Amino acid sequence: MLPQIFTKKLLLPLVAITGLLLGCSDSIGDNTGIQTSGTLPTIPNEIQTVDGSLVSVSEFNGVPTAMWFWSPNCGQCRAEASAVAELKRTYQDNIQFIGIASRGDRTQVEEFIERYSVTGLPHVFDEQGDIWRQYKISSQPAWIFIDTNGNQERVVGALSDSEIRTKLEDLQKPNPAN
Repeated sequence: MLPQIFTKKLLLPLVAITGLLLGCSDSIGDNTGIQTSGTLPTIPNEIQTVDGSLVSVSEFNGVPTAMWFWSPNCGQCRAEASAVAELKRTYQDNIQFIGIASRGDRTQVEEFIERYSVTGLPHVFDEQGDIWRQYKISSQPAWIFIDTNGNQERVVGALSDSEIRTKLEDLQKPNPAN
């Protein structure tokens, strides 16, 4: 049997690293962690953003869209935030971005947006996790990439800057009609 101090020194970092590799998680919906394609779930036509403005979902029809699901308490979300902000600036003329925050209170969400400079895109505070459930997101960070035909690809877990960029480039490629 290993000494208790040795076990603690090994076990705690191993648990922390496992959490980082698997993503921040608290179950909200059914999620396999596998990329999927399909059609969009129905969500309300107008959604109020954290800053109080309304976003009309109909504005997203036919426009490539990147939905970023994040939590203010997620270390991987904090790590992705600077890439999200930069890529929003890079692709703002061609791709619609929206952040969907949950698993925290409104103050935490607002502080995250300011602290990590992701103010250039609208953020929805999904307090009850309704949008997360509809998109079958159960851990964060996660992404839904939606092409001009409304097809979606779900990616669960942290993405590097280059991985996000590749997904955004793919969204801009012409798609044949369904």
